Amino acid sequence: MSSQFFSLLVLTNTDLLSHFTVCSSGATFVKLWVGQPYPDSNIIPLAVLYRDTSDENLEMISLYSILYNFGDRIVFSMDPSVQSIPLEEGRCLDVKLTLDKIWILKDDELVSHTFSTNIDEVEAFSYALQEEFVADQLFQSSEHLADEILRITHSIFKSSKDDIFPFVSSIFLRRLLLPGVHHNATLYATLLEYSRHLGESELQTLTADGLKKEILSLIEHEVGSEKVSLLHCWKCFFTRYFHNWCKNNALYGLLVDSSSDAIGLIRKNSISLFRSLEDIERIVEVGSSEEVSELTGLVDIFNDDLDCDILIELLRCVISFSQQLGKTASSIFYESLLTTSVISSEDIVRYIVKILETGYCMSGPVLQTSTSGDHIVVLEKELADHKSLRKLSIDMFLSLQGLHKKASAWGRILKVIEGFLKFLVPQKVIQNFNTEVSSNINSSVIVHTTFQIAKVMFESAWDFLLFLSYLVDISGQVHLLHDDINKIQLDLVPMLQEIIFEWLIIIFFTITPSAPAVTEDFNSKLSSLQIDNNMGKRLWNEKLGRYDFTLAYTFLLNVGSSSLDHSHYSSEHFSNVQSFINKTRDFISWIIWGQTGGSSTFLTRSIDLAFILFKHDQYGAAEQLLMIAEAHLLKEKTSQSIQDDDGGWCIRHHLLGCCLLAQVQCGLHATQKDKKVSEAIRCFFRSSSGNGASEALQSLSDDLGIPYLGFNGCTSIAAWKLQYYQWAMQLFERYSISEGACQFALAALEQVDEALYMKDDKCTNNSVNESVTTIKGRLWANVFIFVLDLGRYYDAYCAIISNPDEESKYICLRRFIIVLYEQGAIKILCSNKLPLIGLVEKVEQELAWKAERSDISAKPNLYKLLYAFQLHRHNWRRAASYMYLYSARLRTEAALKDSVGSSLMLQERLNALSSAVNALHLVHPAYAWIDSLAEGSYLVNEYYPSKKAKRTPDEHCK
Repeated sequence: MSSQFFSLLVLTNTDLLSHFTVCSSGATFVKLWVGQPYPDSNIIPLAVLYRDTSDENLEMISLYSILYNFGDRIVFSMDPSVQSIPLEEGRCLDVKLTLDKIWILKDDELVSHTFSTNIDEVEAFSYALQEEFVADQLFQSSEHLADEILRITHSIFKSSKDDIFPFVSSIFLRRLLLPGVHHNATLYATLLEYSRHLGESELQTLTADGLKKEILSLIEHEVGSEKVSLLHCWKCFFTRYFHNWCKNNALYGLLVDSSSDAIGLIRKNSISLFRSLEDIERIVEVGSSEEVSELTGLVDIFNDDLDCDILIELLRCVISFSQQLGKTASSIFYESLLTTSVISSEDIVRYIVKILETGYCMSGPVLQTSTSGDHIVVLEKELADHKSLRKLSIDMFLSLQGLHKKASAWGRILKVIEGFLKFLVPQKVIQNFNTEVSSNINSSVIVHTTFQIAKVMFESAWDFLLFLSYLVDISGQVHLLHDDINKIQLDLVPMLQEIIFEWLIIIFFTITPSAPAVTEDFNSKLSSLQIDNNMGKRLWNEKLGRYDFTLAYTFLLNVGSSSLDHSHYSSEHFSNVQSFINKTRDFISWIIWGQTGGSSTFLTRSIDLAFILFKHDQYGAAEQLLMIAEAHLLKEKTSQSIQDDDGGWCIRHHLLGCCLLAQVQCGLHATQKDKKVSEAIRCFFRSSSGNGASEALQSLSDDLGIPYLGFNGCTSIAAWKLQYYQWAMQLFERYSISEGACQFALAALEQVDEALYMKDDKCTNNSVNESVTTIKGRLWANVFIFVLDLGRYYDAYCAIISNPDEESKYICLRRFIIVLYEQGAIKILCSNKLPLIGLVEKVEQELAWKAERSDISAKPNLYKLLYAFQLHRHNWRRAASYMYLYSARLRTEAALKDSVGSSLMLQERLNALSSAVNALHLVHPAYAWIDSLAEGSYLVNEYYPSKKAKRTPDEHCK
């Protein structure tokens, strides 16, 4: 029998209703909820909400039990026992009853009470609502948090507002687009308040970059029109956004999935699901000694009571320390790690420690342009900050002294810190899963949960990094020994940097929107037979590029058989509060350690993740991941080379080069394109020269999504570089990037001799089947083509004369003349810019052949060019011969023209004959003659005896 049926019976039973009224003297009956009947018992739970008649803010829930019996007739009776739950603050919105709990939704929190065997004992749990998280991210929980962002930034950068304000805006913008904070309807409503008439559907179609530009343009407009500070505009925008978020996500009621024990909230435009807290979150949220002692992970690390006591005191000290600046400073530190900042993350740590010791350092002009309030208020705020910092210094000094006294030595305290840092390392979970996941609300919650846990872990590691840096800075005051300082700087700080790096990458995946899918042209779709027959891929492409579809979904939804078991992720039921934590742990473990946990370091694992991103067209994200990994590698304080022996460094740069080149095809601006091309060239050269490059790169399979090398067997360094440079040359040529292709062609030329004449005969690649002349001829021909495409005619000619293959050389020369003619640069042959030593006859031959077969009216006129060409070389008789041939062509074609055309051609013919005569005047009278037309043809026929002489394909097209 359904609970709705029981509710109907109760509400129509006068005795029961009167019972509620009697039991609630001094209170008003408001609402009643009926739960499911208990299995194997004839009891129906009831919850009744009462409101105090004298104070409407006071509410209470009473729990009743209805006894029923199905015999000859249905009998209902009320159990005399009553259990009352006073609601101290907040209005009750909804109640749900399960077998062992009552869930009470208030306007500021969710409370659950677990029923115990003793009816007088009720265990209560409290769950924070999403409003609290959103308020914290939008600086609504404290009005001073946003101010601290700007003040810390000014103190750190000490530069003009042109450098500071973009950095500050990026912090605010990143918070606005966080998972769980960004909401399309809310953003639309906020933009309308600023008279931004952007349709809601149009807003949904914006990419992440487009959305950022829209918001930044709004803020810049407000700063310019209202004459207020940037910080004030952001604070006003955040306040409006938060108000609209609460309005558009108003609470409607509780959602309880009894089949899976999932608990959620039904909102106006969304659904929220609850989860359990991770251990580190319990420490940060509660921080009590009881909570810390109950965490099994910490108990396993610290089995000594004194160590646990030290840890508890230490956590209190660190949390108290971080509350001064750590919460806002972590945003600045995080932004410096993800963006190209003018200051390093290490310098930021030093500056923040300095702020904690001496206070803010804000320049006058910058302060005036960034603060809209009264300067007296600003000065009072600075005095209050200095007073607070002095109090912090005293409290920290006393706390550290007490901690040192309890531990007897700093060595033991540092050992406890080292043990706790292991607690912050992402857990390794061995997985043997092979089921693919589908996109659903559970996946969204897992991504959000991953971000929230990673954020707490990142900030906790940051707090300890800041604390240890501060500890070293005041080492003399707290009697820190030299060995203790070395322990911190050489062991603990690198360990913290590794932890921060790993959680940073996880946050990066969860908050970075995916890039739109690369558009395929019609021919590529036709060739792959994917026209309207791949619905899954089309749906996937529609999600890519949306600001709410982050990189984490790329891993979570499409890792297939090489990733998590997601049979439970694609369940038709919602996951319960603890299940989300378990799944999130699995997902985090997969990101950091891989499926089997075999990755020794995350730097190695980052390459695998970058391959996945590349395969899904996330070239920019793959580049950023590899760059972050590279920056972290350079910061590691080791005496070893940054190049590992297994070739991982080479693979990283090889993949990075592929990412950069792929982005060039996505419509970058000229400046950005040139920068990406330059970086790609650098990456490929570095990749080819690293330790173990040959073995590592030749071992890459062809299913990774990147351009495949397609060769193997190169064991000598020269042979390897020859093949790799030729591969890179062809790759740049495929992308029509002549500059890069030319550089690698020249680099390959440097390796030819050594690769083909190695005395140790270690090279077994197929290049030995070709002669040195053939290989060099092919490469020089490629160099010629590339520099000719770039319009570098001198370099193109140098490539021609450097070509040892005669046939290839003359083909290139022929092409050179054709291109010069087509580009209107043929006159360069008549100057001193090109040293035509040894090729004068070949050049003349090509020009004469083309002149005979070209239109007589074409510009420039090749006969006149040949005339100038010979005059430049003082060959007067040959110059006269070409002008005579020109006049003969004019006479032949004049017959086909009308009277006007014939008159013009006659004048041109006379000019040609005059030029020929003038040239002959410069010749000794004994030789001042030219061949007749029939005899003069030898100038061409000497080199081309047949009309069917073999021509290059390019010449056939002319």
